[in-house]
Amino acid sequence: MTDLSSLNNLKNLQQLDIEGIPINDSTTLNNLKSLKSLSKLCIFDTGASSTDIASLKSSLPNCEIISDSPQDEGMILYDYSGDHPIHP
Repeated sequence: MTDLSSLNNLKNLQQLDIEGIPINDSTTLNNLKSLKSLSKLCIFDTGASSTDIASLKSSLPNCEIISDSPQDEGMILYDYSGDHPIHP
């Protein structure tokens, strides 16, 4: 299990990329719900369920959450070399 609880102390954190970090349960993502200052969160290749991602989006309404969840109708792909959205 991945422990992201230490991030709870970063109350002014604005952007976070947890690409490739294995997320096997809802507790892991629940640790991010207290990060109300997040404006952008990238969750790619983590194994997080679409239900857990939806719950996180509900808890962080001002945060743009970008994921590869097959259930994520609002998925946005980014070209990180220029930080510009790629529109399919």
